[in-house]
Amino acid sequence: MVKRGRLFTMWLGIILILLLVVSASAEAQVIVYPTSIIASNTNRFGTFYVSNKSDRPQQITLSFRFGYPASDSLGNIFMQYKDSINAPKYSCANWIKSYPRKFILPPGQRQTVRMLLSPPADLKDGVYWTRLVTNSKPQVDFPDTSKKGVVTHIVFAIDHVTSVMFRNGKVNARTQIQKMNIKEDSTGNMEILVHLHRDGNAPFIGNTVLQIIDRSGKVIKTFDEPIAVYFDMIKKFKIDPENYKSGSYSAVLTLNSKRDIIQNDPELKIKPVSKEISFQIK
Repeated sequence: MVKRGRLFTMWLGIILILLLVVSASAEAQVIVYPTSIIASNTNRFGTFYVSNKSDRPQQITLSFRFGYPASDSLGNIFMQYKDSINAPKYSCANWIKSYPRKFILPPGQRQTVRMLLSPPADLKDGVYWTRLVTNSKPQVDFPDTSKKGVVTHIVFAIDHVTSVMFRNGKVNARTQIQKMNIKEDSTGNMEILVHLHRDGNAPFIGNTVLQIIDRSGKVIKTFDEPIAVYFDMIKKFKIDPENYKSGSYSAVLTLNSKRDIIQNDPELKIKPVSKEISFQIK
């Protein structure tokens, strides 16, 4: 009976904590903004804000991690955080000091965080970057249950990722569409693979707009998706043949710089670049 009572107490504690976490997760807890920060050799300061929208204090910890979106040979995009070759060349994580770095944020309050970037004196022209990770978790005081059995407490920590870029000297984000090819995947869908090449000394932050055009010149489908090209990568678009009539089509891919992150920085914009490929649907 004692063992059964302890098990009941343990599972009851787990259920109560899970209900507490689920209830808290149902509402916005911590908001970090803006989602991207661009500093430069003429303005080495950055500012962002952390707001606590929950009903309990939040423990906030800041850290910096080099990373960027990349792709495999099949066009599957992922975040690349393990790059020992490019990190020493392009990471600005070691130059940044943030104030504060750890703090407790009371409910309903907002904290201003300021950053100072101090790059090396011999830094080459170009754009350098890192990811600012804001870790938040609720500050919860658990009761002493040592006399009532074993209770497992579960607290979720959430990482909010902000892009931090440092622009030094003259920069450009020239990017080329090297080629486009079409293949069929294992489910019978068609995949358009777009091979992108970074040609400048800055990442391209913008959009990919793919238009599917029929033989008469009518636009049948438009895909408008954000993209960030830090190094050469492949962008994949999937097409379900069942949504199209049999016949000849063309796919026109255009890169543009219509993103809020760079609207106030003309040197990070590019002139639209386009490429076209034809294909058949049987």
